Amino acid sequence: MAITEQELKQAHSDHKATYGGVVEDYYGVLYLEKTFGLKREDALTQVTFGGHDYGIDAYHFDAATGNLYIFQFKWSKNVALFRDSLKRLAESGLAQVFAAPVADQKRNPLIDFLRSELDEKRPLIRKVLIHFIFSGDATEADRSATLEHLRENLEAKKYLLNDYFGREIDLTVEFRSSATKTVGARVKVASSHTYDLQMSSHLTQTGPSGEVMHVGFVPLLALRTMFVAMGGRFFERNIRFSLPEETAPNRAISKALKEIVLDGKQAPTVFVFNHNGVTLHAERVSIHEGTLKITEPRLLNGAQSVTTLDNFIKRYSDHPAIKQGTAGLEKIQVLARVVSQADSDFVTTVTLNNNRQNPVQPWALRANDLIQLQLADQFRSELGIFYERQENAFESYTAEDKEEMDIKHDRSIEIRHLALTFLASEGQVERMANPKEFFENDNFYREIFDSRRLKANFRHVILCYKIRQRLNTLTREIEYAGPNKYYFASRSRNLVWALLCQAILNEPKLDTVVEKYSDNLTIEVNFTEWLRELTRRRILPILREAIERAPFSEYVAEQKQDFVRTRAFYDRCLEIGISQFKWVKKYLR
Repeated sequence: MAITEQELKQAHSDHKATYGGVVEDYYGVLYLEKTFGLKREDALTQVTFGGHDYGIDAYHFDAATGNLYIFQFKWSKNVALFRDSLKRLAESGLAQVFAAPVADQKRNPLIDFLRSELDEKRPLIRKVLIHFIFSGDATEADRSATLEHLRENLEAKKYLLNDYFGREIDLTVEFRSSATKTVGARVKVASSHTYDLQMSSHLTQTGPSGEVMHVGFVPLLALRTMFVAMGGRFFERNIRFSLPEETAPNRAISKALKEIVLDGKQAPTVFVFNHNGVTLHAERVSIHEGTLKITEPRLLNGAQSVTTLDNFIKRYSDHPAIKQGTAGLEKIQVLARVVSQADSDFVTTVTLNNNRQNPVQPWALRANDLIQLQLADQFRSELGIFYERQENAFESYTAEDKEEMDIKHDRSIEIRHLALTFLASEGQVERMANPKEFFENDNFYREIFDSRRLKANFRHVILCYKIRQRLNTLTREIEYAGPNKYYFASRSRNLVWALLCQAILNEPKLDTVVEKYSDNLTIEVNFTEWLRELTRRRILPILREAIERAPFSEYVAEQKQDFVRTRAFYDRCLEIGISQFKWVKKYLR
């Protein structure tokens, strides 16, 4: 079934006059021929040529099995190229095929051909299989946080298939390689997650673009039922995994549950008065006599309440009050908001703003941004290092989980410290003093987590990242060189970090350093000694000259310190580095 580049170019040459398109468009034609034995003229009618395809490159109905195949093709070994296709398919592609499509005069004609064939073959179709075909290693898709996130968004749209066919239709999503014959983990969605949620005191509010929010009181136990059935997928849109049980909020929730259920000291109705409430997103919501039927729910905030309840029930499973029934538990309610008919960006905004009201660090609110997922993928695939974008995620995974994800190291990159590393590499010492502001300001955030970061040499990133853990040692090295002269050393951590990033990136023997120290997060003794040597040979001479020039010489004479945290002083130091050591300004991007 292997497809060669020569075959691809020949097919393009043979048919471009009639069908147009680029060479890569004919990958699907050859795949359909070789996989299903189609004649060339038939395969050509089932493949898109040109754009506006909504993430669908081809389709095929196999009458013998009743399988409807939907394809996306990439003539590449890079599985990450499916990112945008997956997103388009989930956000609008399946709806264009299986629901009332949005009017689009530019829509690829193949979409209409597919809809027409579906109308004819609808009773015969038993399964829908979405295959992502490329020439690399398909198992790499299983380890991609980005693709996993986007694939789950796609799977959540299964209800569209059920509505269209009027019955349960199996949906299977796979990544396949036409070259290595590897197949990623097959994700079969036999049924959508749909729950009846009793909601009392129900209110409804509509949003600016047709979003709908249902507000009312729901049983806390019902949320735990969803979590047990869906597992971590229920928290997919949340900013973090569950926090340790000993944290103050979880202790308070556990204490309240014990007093209500086990001790009988509190009435179940008191819980809702002391609880902030939860927010969910659902792909679809219908309501009948106070019951919400919700499809593919995701908890946007409130994970601690649900996981604490789950731990409570497991811990006291043998307690008579639990064994005799769950009457007390069933009466515990929380205020809930259920959001539906909202696109992904709107849901992300809701998640951020709901969690701002809780004691959550601002960098945690960015955990599920696409750029963070992509960074996680690159740290894992290139270095086998876990990127902890969600709070407490690294500790939550078992050794077996980490091995399956191809994580090779016992330390993780933290989102806040990575941001500081990027800032240090660009000399933004003033912003480094207040990372919270950076994550809260959308413009600052987009600037530092620009997509260009994905083009950085991630081994260089590791070298600059590791500096942070030795800054106390390095600033003491500066202070020891002249306690009176360098009295400001203890306040120069960010400046030293920024200058050392430039010193490292301009190191003549950088390739040797990369080979020795950049494949893990361990702070080797030799790496520390090398940083100390760099500090003596590069940073100290730069500082010495910088503080001898006005206006900084005047600040030193007055024993001022804050000037070492300014961009102006960094720029002066960088000028000296360029002049003395032939540095070239370099960035991690």
